[in-house]
Amino acid sequence: MSTGEAYANLPCKVAAAVPRGELPHELNPSALPDYPASRNAPFVQLAILAADEALRDAAKEGSRQFVQPKDIWGESMLPKIAVCVGSGIGALGEIVEAGKLVTTSPRKLSPFFVPKVKKREQGEGGSDRMRSEFEEGGTESCMEPLAVAGFSRAKSLACEFNEDPSSASRPFDARRCGFVMGEGSAVLVLEELEMARSRGARIYAEAAMDMGGVSPQQARAIAKTFAGCNDLVLTSVKGALGHLLGAAGAVEAAATVLAVYHQKIPPTANLDQRSTDIPIELRIAQQTVQDAPGLEVALSNSFGFGGVNACLLVSSMRE
Repeated sequence: MSTGEAYANLPCKVAAAVPRGELPHELNPSALPDYPASRNAPFVQLAILAADEALRDAAKEGSRQFVQPKDIWGESMLPKIAVCVGSGIGALGEIVEAGKLVTTSPRKLSPFFVPKVKKREQGEGGSDRMRSEFEEGGTESCMEPLAVAGFSRAKSLACEFNEDPSSASRPFDARRCGFVMGEGSAVLVLEELEMARSRGARIYAEAAMDMGGVSPQQARAIAKTFAGCNDLVLTSVKGALGHLLGAAGAVEAAATVLAVYHQKIPPTANLDQRSTDIPIELRIAQQTVQDAPGLEVALSNSFGFGGVNACLLVSSMRE
């Protein structure tokens, strides 16, 4: 996290930030297409890059950047393609800075302020029933002093590992003391099965989604729901990635799909001593990646602030 003056008095000094730079794994706003980077807030920049990665993979164009949907499905299919990318907080930094300008020099406020911070869904075509392809995902970038202060006041952030940041996010561990704020984006391409097969697409998994009132006491809910299921393995990628807020569900959905596709279960980082609150019958993936030959089904649970809950069930499409 930044060590600037605005962060000096905050109790939490740890965050899981996307590095900035020109390397392949870094966020480089100057490499974005069409628009100056200044017109897009960081959470939008991350979404653009994640969507591009998804489209390149869907098109099997590994090296070519900024593939267009028409390059994959053709011009005639564009009315049946939709994009839906969500965010929890969005352009908080831009809003804070604009608030300062309003009280001092309002005429200096950028005319791009409103479109820059507005969160919106984008899509084409008629009702969802008519759409054949979706790009769906989430994005977040709000590591601002205001967000850190707010979550700290809510007693939500891990504040006891400022000297050991890599150990701060520790799901299911006895020393867990809160979450680590993360940032990033993930976008998945959802496509009708037969269409994907007809064009020779790489199919990672088949998905089915549902919404429901799931208890936020995650481990207990899972233990109760799957009582008697002896081959269930639980894991959490938050130990490695932090909590991406409005992007957490999308990123974790992508991790779940990849786990099924590669037949490997990612570990729960920093789980050294299980919390006594975790039902003893639950098996939790720890420390190292587990090979899981025969992994057919995986469930990604997202239990959000305020009771916004969703579960994504994916199944293997391996022949």
